[in-house]
Amino acid sequence: MLAPDAKRDVPEAWRLAAKLDSLYQSRPDSIRRYQASYARILVGGAIGKKVGGAPSPLVDSARRVLDRALTFATSRQTMVPFALAYITQARALLHLAEGQLDDALALARKAIEFGVQSRFRLELGAAQRVLGQVLEASGDREQAGEALSQSLETFEEIQSLPELGQTLLAYGRFKLGDDAAEGQRLITRARGIFARIGAVGWVAEADTALGPR
Repeated sequence: MLAPDAKRDVPEAWRLAAKLDSLYQSRPDSIRRYQASYARILVGGAIGKKVGGAPSPLVDSARRVLDRALTFATSRQTMVPFALAYITQARALLHLAEGQLDDALALARKAIEFGVQSRFRLELGAAQRVLGQVLEASGDREQAGEALSQSLETFEEIQSLPELGQTLLAYGRFKLGDDAAEGQRLITRARGIFARIGAVGWVAEADTALGPR
């Protein structure tokens, strides 16, 4: 679930996300409509971004889109698990950004269930990463490390480079807390992947995590 690399070209990223969003405006009960809207919000920097020390005003937009998406998705018996995995992961991350750890943990675990049901390993690996991030924030480092390790194993096997890079970055940041050398190694790997795929914004994230060199 790699967010658009808005740091490289914010106007272009916003234009493309807005165009995607508009394509589904006529289908208010389409899961694609919700995904497109959420992509547009991500480009605007809603999740985890701060403006002058306060949450971005786009967080409210993200919450409205995702809550409606969850209501819609969970009320449809025909909704496929991989779509549910995507929505629940996104909502868990928003809960995490807002400091609502219990809600974030509940949805992160639900995303794991949907990921397993979907049999799509990409969705499962992303859900494992989100669960690890929430557990880390909750202070459960043992289970957090296990979830992040599982996510890394998943993406090493399927070689989804954007997702592998994100997990390496998340796991590397986690490992800095008890094994600085290993944490630096993982983040350096993540940086190499981001550079390889041209994700300039994520390269900057990795550089920040690595600190002065």
